[in-house]
Amino acid sequence: MVSLDEVKIHNKALTEEEVAKAYAAVQPKVAQPLQFRRMPSGPEGPGDFGAFYTRLNYAPEWERHWRVGEFPDILVRFDESPSRVVFWRGTNYGACYVSENDLWAGDQSLEVNSAETGCYEHMADKKCEFSTAKILESNEARVVVHARYASVGIDGKFLNPDPLTGWGLWSDEYFTIYPDGVTVRYVVATNHGGGGQWQETLLYNQPGDRPEDTVDIKALTLANEKGETHTYSWEDGPPLKWKDPNSPERYFQVPADPNIQLVNFRSQWKPYLIFEPGVKIEGFGIPPSSDYSKFPCWNHWPVAQLPNDGRKALVSDRPSSFSLASSRPVIHRADGSSEAMFLYGMTDQPIASLVPLSRSWNSAPAATLTGSGFESGGYKKSERAYIFTAKAPGAEPLEFSLDATHESPIYNPAFVVKNWGNRPASLTIDGKEIPQGKDFRFGHNKTLEGTDLIVWAKTRGDKKTSFKIEAP
Repeated sequence: MVSLDEVKIHNKALTEEEVAKAYAAVQPKVAQPLQFRRMPSGPEGPGDFGAFYTRLNYAPEWERHWRVGEFPDILVRFDESPSRVVFWRGTNYGACYVSENDLWAGDQSLEVNSAETGCYEHMADKKCEFSTAKILESNEARVVVHARYASVGIDGKFLNPDPLTGWGLWSDEYFTIYPDGVTVRYVVATNHGGGGQWQETLLYNQPGDRPEDTVDIKALTLANEKGETHTYSWEDGPPLKWKDPNSPERYFQVPADPNIQLVNFRSQWKPYLIFEPGVKIEGFGIPPSSDYSKFPCWNHWPVAQLPNDGRKALVSDRPSSFSLASSRPVIHRADGSSEAMFLYGMTDQPIASLVPLSRSWNSAPAATLTGSGFESGGYKKSERAYIFTAKAPGAEPLEFSLDATHESPIYNPAFVVKNWGNRPASLTIDGKEIPQGKDFRFGHNKTLEGTDLIVWAKTRGDKKTSFKIEAP
């Protein structure tokens, strides 16, 4: 990096001695080596589990543009992992999963496109005029963050707005985050038919870094729920052919029917993503920046304020982003709107360790009540939680079993007990009382209807297991 300041022009060539003397005369008293700015992700290392409003400051020159107060951003920390989840203005509040050495992974918003005017997405909202994030819940057992955005073009306009109201495509994303770092991303697109791109495995480079500094050249590992895996390399560019958009070669097909992916970050903790069965995971088909990287890479986002939706990176002087894959996920339709859901997180274990988690979410064991004071709402996949409701205030104990099997295992389950009230709770599993702490956490969530109890248990298994929750 070269920096020039106070350039002086002479009318003759200086001698070597004169140059050295002039150089020595202007040296600063305190050395100030230049450093690249880093995208901010809060304090390093583990911290108290929860979501916190804060201001994640970037460069002073960039911060001066923002008309915000001291708490515009959200940081989620974990007490048993150095990873973090960040909702930051610089990424238009798209959730970012940050490793212990400050590598960032994220995802696309719901994106629709026009051949005439380009992309309509959250990243076009440079000033966050349409994008927000707020904490709905933060307690010892879980965090819920609500992100809302409009899919707009770089001119701030909608694609095909309603001719009467002017409303375009808006989406609500609910992130339910548990102490084990597992996050459910639940996307609800209002008055939308289900088209567009809902997911894109999108990664960030810190200033000074290229994609090769962020991921291994063998960048992506896929797995299915049988535990079969395969790792794909970008040594010769994107690993799939895209000459024919209808060709099956656009899809990753090894292993068969993959629904789990792990990004091979150059870090101990690596980001993962779990889909619902039936997903089609596609290779990202835009050619690489061959004179710069083996991966396609852009610097129009994040951070940048330039109204542009596709500027290729040529140098590593600022934050940039690149993509490995996208997907055609399972879309659920209800009441004229469309929904999709995914699991995200970071792990320091091999991809095969995620198979039980995937099965526990996609084929959750059934809950069977054994008491009479509660009603069961079943398993709510969009929250990764079992729902129960007390028939009357003060009802207890809540007793039930989870009918787990190898194909439907228990993996750190969560329970929401509606109408529990502002009472503490104790937990017994298979007759053994679990002390409150790392393996049993509870919190309360106040609503207009009452106070709900949230319970999270660090336990795994593939056999029928009994649970009892009561006030101590």
